[in-house]
Amino acid sequence: MAIITPQNFRDYRMIFHPHDGGKDDKSAYAASTTLVGTDVSVATNALVLNGTDDHATLSDAAHNSLYSANQLTLFAWFNVDALGVINQTIISKFKVEDDNKAFFVTVKGVDDTIRFDISSAGTDQNLNLTTTDTITVGSVFFVCATWDGSRAKIFINGTESVSAFYSDGIFDSDATIALGALFAPADAAAQFFGGTIYQAGILGRALSEEEIETRFRLGKDYKSYIETKQLLLYEDFSGGKVPTDWLVKSGQFAVAYDSSLGEHYLECVSDGVIGIPIPQVMQDMALTGLEWEWDMLKATGGGLFFWLSQKELVSLGSANGYHVRTSGADAIILGRTTNGATSDILVSANSFITIGEYNTFRFTLSSVGEFTGHMNDIQISVAGGSGSNPVTNTVHTTTNYVVLEGDSGDRFKKITLRRF
Repeated sequence: MAIITPQNFRDYRMIFHPHDGGKDDKSAYAASTTLVGTDVSVATNALVLNGTDDHATLSDAAHNSLYSANQLTLFAWFNVDALGVINQTIISKFKVEDDNKAFFVTVKGVDDTIRFDISSAGTDQNLNLTTTDTITVGSVFFVCATWDGSRAKIFINGTESVSAFYSDGIFDSDATIALGALFAPADAAAQFFGGTIYQAGILGRALSEEEIETRFRLGKDYKSYIETKQLLLYEDFSGGKVPTDWLVKSGQFAVAYDSSLGEHYLECVSDGVIGIPIPQVMQDMALTGLEWEWDMLKATGGGLFFWLSQKELVSLGSANGYHVRTSGADAIILGRTTNGATSDILVSANSFITIGEYNTFRFTLSSVGEFTGHMNDIQISVAGGSGSNPVTNTVHTTTNYVVLEGDSGDRFKKITLRRF
């Protein structure tokens, strides 16, 4: 695991603030969040956990490591449903087995205080800092734990509660980051949090007392981090015709108007392929740090329908690029084609797409080559059934064309490329 140095002091190692109802609402440095458990959900702008088996995880890719071994901030807005004898973990990067401990913040079960632990070598908890102030059921709290390289502190609702000297460093663990749990022997999640987490984050520096107080006063619904995205391409077909610079390889395409939705759409009148050239200033456009999104009505099952390609006239097995297709069993597949060889990256369950209805597709390739995929905000799993996305694939690094490949009756709307 490499230690990553922050680009600037505003960088977040991880930020979770689902104010738009999406569990992947986070900084660019964090992998996608995976929800685990019986009742876990993102609802009413928060992560809701049952205290029994619910938690959320972020995968242990190298860029999930700490920015710096010399500073750290962990923070969360939350309320707890009940208090008891078992600790309730708020945020952690901590695995008991394999000498793989880094840090955690928890509500202590024995006395309802807040505890902040750091391990310097992955084996022991070298820092064990506990407040005297207590947490109560049903109230919203803002807890912030910091370490500036020499002193560790815990703040509750913007006010310092306890501090202690500590200078032994933080172990560069590759343990999975978790909200609402930590990992005990045999990789089993344990010490579950029961309640609501409104926002949580990790920074590679220690926030100042003034910054912590400001964040408390801004409240739990304030977005600590807002991703900026540059719009590269957007086409809603409001001009009423196929753009003149689009390249038709085969078939026939036409723009029509849906009066019930008040929107134009591109319809594939007969099976075919059409290429959308990337503007000249973005030729050989880097794929990393890119998000592509579109709405589509699939008229029939099976077949390709979307490409990010290195040439405009493509067919499966002849182009280099990434594509999206449906299987005969109505699964959604994100695949890669390289010099005629095709492999799958993300594959949904069967019957994932409803034929004859509009669906919203969104795929992202992060700055470190991690793919995430969603249809109607539902995650598409990693190929081979190895769990939810993301998955790293950096074979292709540039694209020159967005290519639509349609069957007769397929409809496309709101095609968007964004850089973040």
